[in-house]
This record gives sequence, structure tokens and C-alpha cells, in this order.
Amino acid sequence: MPIIHHDISNEIPIHLQRMQYLAFCSLLGLTLCLFWNIIATTAAWIKGAGVVIWLLAIIYFISGVPGAYVLWYRPLYNAMRTESALKFGWFFLLYLIHIIFCIWSAVSPPFPFKGKSIAGFLPAIDVIGSNVIVGIFYFVGFGLFCLEALLSIVVIQVRLRITFFRAFCFLPRERVSF
Repeated sequence: MPIIHHDISNEIPIHLQRMQYLAFCSLLGLTLCLFWNIIATTAAWIKGAGVVIWLLAIIYFISGVPGAYVLWYRPLYNAMRTESALKFGWFFLLYLIHIIFCIWSAVSPPFPFKGKSIAGFLPAIDVIGSNVIVGIFYFVGFGLFCLEALLSIVVIQVRLRITFFRAFCFLPRERVSF
């Protein structure tokens, strides 16, 4: 029994399928980033960084993946299926928050997150001096969050290109349903 339902090839119009596949890859990428964050913080915890960062990494994963699905992936899927302009607006707002989170996580300043609970650039610089292996894990997390941010920017660019191309080239518009 599947955890999530989506049938992109049958439910999404052909001209929007590529974008939906990219968005699904973005959801899987976020899952990978947050899972790798658990691995990196586990390594830091084993080397004596404390259990709090590990527990926070678990909380980020448990709340982040279902949150992303409910807040931006599912609304995008429904908007693509029905081609609803209002649902696309909701997606844009929440997906911009997702992009900001990915960029913030890649840098990972010590606020508002607790210390080294997200495997980003600043914690990697701090950790590599005391433990090279943990530092490498954190740098891999930094790279993953950077790739996720880039993929997310591509997704929103493709969606905006589809929207503006239709608006300015007098192509048949999407059905507007509120």
C-alpha cells in the first residue's frame, strides 16, 4: 500500500509533467538532505557534540518531510491536475519558503537552529578542526543542501516560465477555478 498517491503520467497534463517530476525530485532531495543531516549529527554526537543536536535533526526530519509534502508538494500536484490559478499561488508562496530554508540550511548559521543541528557550511568549518570525518559529513550535507536549493530554483523557474509563456504568447490559458 503506497504512502502517497500520485500518478503523474495519467493525472497531470503532458505539458506540465516534466515540472511535476522535477518537483517530486525536489521532495526526494529534501528527504535525502534531512536524512543525511541525521547521519552527520549522529557522527557528531558519537564524537561528543551532545544528544541535543541529534534530537533536533530527528525533529527536522520528522516534521520537514511530511510538512513539505503537505505544504507545497501536494498543493502543486493538485494545482497541476486541475490547473487552478489559486492553488498555484499557494504553491509559489510556500515553495519560496522552502527555497529560503534550503539556502539557510546550506549556510546553517547558529541561530535559530541549535548549534550544529543542521549540516551546513558554518558548522562544517567549526567541526573540521576537531574531527575531520565529522567535518566531511557536514560538508557533504552542505553540498546536498546547495544542490537541493538549486533544484528548487529550477522548479520554480520552470513553473514561472510556463505561466509567463502562456500569458504573453496568447496561448490557451489554464482554467481558473477558485
